[in-house]
Amino acid sequence: MQRTIADATEALDALPGISDEQRRAGQAEIAAAKAAATTLANEMADRHTIEIGDQRQAWLTELCDVRDALAALRAEGDLGRISAAEYETQLRELQARQRHAERSVATVEHTLAFVAVVEDDPLAYGESLLAKFPGTRPTFSF
Repeated sequence: MQRTIADATEALDALPGISDEQRRAGQAEIAAAKAAATTLANEMADRHTIEIGDQRQAWLTELCDVRDALAALRAEGDLGRISAAEYETQLRELQARQRHAERSVATVEHTLAFVAVVEDDPLAYGESLLAKFPGTRPTFSF
């Protein structure tokens, strides 16, 4: 029968009159399901970590580039080397780049927070996936 690990543990504990051998077999099934759920959670965390590692650095680099461009624009404006209209156009473009990069960094940081939760208790996260997606639940013999 397909169940979550918690349901399987509860069902095994509630079975009346089973032999020690049957209980050990049930516990082995539960241990295997826990190992599979933990592996799944760790693999998800690893994939997310790899995906966002480079993205985070790229967006932080973009923010530094925007900062430098804003400083250069200010210097150009202070020296009167560009018109007010050109200054305003460039400023708007840089502000748009900055907002986009800041939103992207926030998304990456949100994903990093998710990874931290998964890494903190991979079994609990794996179990939560089983609860959310019934078709992924392991089959137990009891």
